[in-house]
Amino acid sequence: MMYRSIALVDAENGQLKIAKLLPGYLRTLEVSRPLHFGDYGGILLRFFRALFDLALILVLISGLYLWLSRRRAPIEKEVDQWQGKRAGKIEVPLRARRGRVGLVSPRN
Repeated sequence: MMYRSIALVDAENGQLKIAKLLPGYLRTLEVSRPLHFGDYGGILLRFFRALFDLALILVLISGLYLWLSRRRAPIEKEVDQWQGKRAGKIEVPLRARRGRVGLVSPRN
């Protein structure tokens, strides 16, 4: 619902005192109101927006899961290395490319 003018009404008798057109900046704000509140396109467009919102949430959650699982892997390797040393296994840490640490068994 777009408003094109401002009206000043007397509260005592209900008489219209002043009616003016909205300034340009207020008309611009009124144009953006349906976009802000999602009051455009009808029920079909709202349905598609809801589907895309759910897809976005799914992508964000799966990306966070993959990032955390990849980040956790070097820590688990280091824990395995320390547990192996306590169990009497001989493992030599080797610094691989990109700063990642790998474990190499010595050759016999």
